[in-house]
Amino acid sequence: MTDTLTHTEDCTEYGLTCAECQAHSCTERLDGAEDFRYCNVTQEELCAACYESELEHLSTVILFDPNESEPVKYLVGDRISMDQFGDDAPSGFERVYHRTDAWRGYYETRVPGTIEIESGADLYGTSTTVRDLAERIREDHEQGILPVPVYVVIDLTSNVFATAMGIRIRQADQITFKRWIQNEEEN
Repeated sequence: MTDTLTHTEDCTEYGLTCAECQAHSCTERLDGAEDFRYCNVTQEELCAACYESELEHLSTVILFDPNESEPVKYLVGDRISMDQFGDDAPSGFERVYHRTDAWRGYYETRVPGTIEIESGADLYGTSTTVRDLAERIREDHEQGILPVPVYVVIDLTSNVFATAMGIRIRQADQITFKRWIQNEEEN
């Protein structure tokens, strides 16, 4: 009896397999598998092609925090979640796909500890209620008059001319946010 593994057994024990397409690498992880990328949400490895595909289908979450001069952008996917600099995003973002029929649907990204106060479609080239509100949030953040932290969530849909948008805040900030909206509408 031999303690030496065959090439196939060695690959199975030490190699990497893509969690999406099942492509296999014989490279030991300790030596660095250059064609594989780690996914921080699912804690899996993806081949370079599947990782790039994941990057192309990320949702965007923008935090407009009145205590910060610049908004913070997070990119959230099914397997990857990062901030605008490529560092891991805070944990807890949840992204769900909703099917509207056999071929169509949209994503919804939820931010932990928040509630959605407005949602809708951002239609290419068309003014919508949610898009106008997101623009007001951005402008008031730039002017330093946004009263509470607000998350603007932009999700992909099956329609290439539309994205799903949501505005999320902490539940404790609801009254302050509603007063801000009323004051904005009165002016």
